[in-house]
Amino acid sequence: MYPSSCADPLKAIKILPYSTNTGESANPELRGSDAGLSRVVLNEVPILNPVRNEQLNNLGMFSLFNTELIKEQTVYPGNPPLEYGDAVAGLVNIRTIDQVPENSKVNVSLSLASAGVMYQQPLNSNTFVQAYMNYQFSDLYKKINSLSARDIHNFYSVDFGANFHSQIGPKWFFNEYAYVIDEMYFSDYGEYNYFGRQKSHKTRNFYVTNLEYHNGPLALSFNDGVDYAFTRYNYGSIDEKNHSFRLFNSVFAKYNMSKIYIKGGIDDQFSRYSYNGFYPDVIAADLPYAGNAHFREQREHQHSLEAFLYTKINLEKIKIGAGVRKNMPFRSQPDFLSWQATVRYNPVRKQSLIFSTGRYNGYSVPEYAMREMSHISSKQISLDWLTHINKASLTFSGYLKEEKTPQFLFKDNISKYFVTDIKGLETSAELPLKHFNFRFSATMLDVKYKDEENDEKYRGTNDMKYILKCSIDYLNDRLFNASISFTQRPGLFYTPLTGASSYGDKYWPLYGEYNSAQYRSYSSLDFSVNRFFQLSKFGVVVFASMTNILNRKNENYYYYDLTYKDRKTKYFQRMVSYLGFMIEL
Repeated sequence: MYPSSCADPLKAIKILPYSTNTGESANPELRGSDAGLSRVVLNEVPILNPVRNEQLNNLGMFSLFNTELIKEQTVYPGNPPLEYGDAVAGLVNIRTIDQVPENSKVNVSLSLASAGVMYQQPLNSNTFVQAYMNYQFSDLYKKINSLSARDIHNFYSVDFGANFHSQIGPKWFFNEYAYVIDEMYFSDYGEYNYFGRQKSHKTRNFYVTNLEYHNGPLALSFNDGVDYAFTRYNYGSIDEKNHSFRLFNSVFAKYNMSKIYIKGGIDDQFSRYSYNGFYPDVIAADLPYAGNAHFREQREHQHSLEAFLYTKINLEKIKIGAGVRKNMPFRSQPDFLSWQATVRYNPVRKQSLIFSTGRYNGYSVPEYAMREMSHISSKQISLDWLTHINKASLTFSGYLKEEKTPQFLFKDNISKYFVTDIKGLETSAELPLKHFNFRFSATMLDVKYKDEENDEKYRGTNDMKYILKCSIDYLNDRLFNASISFTQRPGLFYTPLTGASSYGDKYWPLYGEYNSAQYRSYSSLDFSVNRFFQLSKFGVVVFASMTNILNRKNENYYYYDLTYKDRKTKYFQRMVSYLGFMIEL
């Protein structure tokens, strides 16, 4: 129902108070941390970069997941359970449907930018299959949203997904999830002192296989994930071809009784990246005629093996959780131990106090500026209070985090390790009244980072005194469902230019102090509505949405003319209208 979610499971997280997403992407940014520090897990297998329309910084506009195939999505905004590795900030745990549907079903959808079909079929009392296909196109979307889409030349994507689930005998279960996508994005883009066309073409496919054995409170599981992608990207002097391959395997056992839960196992993950193409010698030389682009080839690979043990104990009003995860280092890998502890106290019914702390380790995801899988780590401590008063629910949270990650210093053209200190406060309220549901949340972030070598501190780009979100939902099956939401936050901080240096007809930017300037504040008012009709044996849902109704010019970034004298502004999405319908056969 959230207007800006676009029926996308990852974008829907943005309504929650602990989502500190400062862009308009689907990547989960949780409690002030970068998207690359959290992980999305599908059926026990991590899916890195779980987005479509992906950019060089790994951010993407939509997730890869179809809501029709999802049974549940659980978000851990901080201190994620050490059952899952490589997550040093938060975790999104997605599980697909595992109950055999009663009847077959076909959904056909058509909207301004896509056409799709979803098919669901029980094969017998223990087995079913789901499959879907979507085709995304840009012509009609561009005509309706000519102002917001004026930099877009063309985009398309074709994707196919399937989920097969079967009970093999009385105690064995098998599930296979497969996904393939071919996508292209062609638009105008500005960076440094160049404004020109960028084009990206990507083909990706991944498979998630699960084999489980259940015998009363005992369960054994084997999980396999294979992920392959090929990307071609052109912009100015950049002409890149990128291949990536990931193989993940895990085996674990768990014991689940009413008073105790224990899970332990081993994860094995192999990643390989290959980059080749033409790149500028310095990061700011994007002009296609700069004359300093050279062919380079780079290969990166990583093999990690980790063992974990996690347990939860239920003692009436108190629940205690603890976990450890230990890597088995190869070659020059660091030797690290992750640990965590959680205590949940329920003094009365409908009231909880949760204290969590831990240390987490993992590896970074390569991107254009930093093509490396470096060791990353964090320390976290949080306190959450949740309560219900009549129909209303209230939450209050406070947290401290210290993250050690590599960052790219664009003005020095190098990457270095920095320590980021994040302090946050959250509060939210939700009140359902008959056909209405009211939500409000407020978040405060204090983000500072420092160079490990000299302890010099800088303000984080997302250092914000407030993030305000509110929404009103109207739910009435006899009439229609509608939702209106509003988001307000300060502008992000950025590093300003102080001038430019030149050599002949080439110019390079000169920067001032890191993150000493700030963009104007950001706000967006969004609306969505849908109506269900029953036509003979068919069910029809008609939907429409408008984002940024006030057509506000929210500043995204700046770029410049050739000599860095004239500054230009790239805005986030202006007002966007979207509509379509879905027929259930």
